[in-house]
Amino acid sequence: MMTGVILAGGQNRRMNGEIKGLLPFGGEKVVERQVRIMKTICDEIILVTNHPRPFLPVFGNAIRIITDFFKTGGPLSGMHAAFSLAKHQELWVVACDMPFISPNAARLMQQHRREKGCDAVVPVLKNKLYPLNAVYHQSCVPSITMMLQQQNGQLEDLLHYLNWAAVTESFFNHHGLDLSFVIDFNTFDEYNQLLQLEERKDNNNRSKRLAEGS
Repeated sequence: MMTGVILAGGQNRRMNGEIKGLLPFGGEKVVERQVRIMKTICDEIILVTNHPRPFLPVFGNAIRIITDFFKTGGPLSGMHAAFSLAKHQELWVVACDMPFISPNAARLMQQHRREKGCDAVVPVLKNKLYPLNAVYHQSCVPSITMMLQQQNGQLEDLLHYLNWAAVTESFFNHHGLDLSFVIDFNTFDEYNQLLQLEERKDNNNRSKRLAEGS
């Protein structure tokens, strides 16, 4: 099993202060959807936020809600807090604005990390890094701590200190996976586009079920 980590920080400036993870998506909030999906392969879920109060009525004691130790390091601060407190050595890390996260993709990355014996496996799709939908090992903690102590919160810089492996489109395509698992949103326009994508996915799934039943 892995620990699932949801990073719910950020100022949400382009969302007029709305907390992205608490927006509705397919009949539930984005973070509720993420927790439900993560629980299929993770027996521990940690949500990291410096503003826990809005999340407590949603989850109560169902998951662990923690805050940063280092307060100014962005996602790295959240990763540091979660990695330091997690009960499992392997961690599936996602941002709270990714409604299409995939347990199949995470499991494949976990297996790849074990085969390579590396600190992390990160998707690199169309030459873009996705370090906030990746699988890490707790061996990353010293490097993260060192960067935060040096007041370097640049997430991509972390990879310079890690033994990590990239997984590309061909890796996921080979296993028949939809690459939408890395999509996030930062504006209301992008959020609405993902709502439309979800509706199309639902319609396609219904059509497939009807075809299989005929």
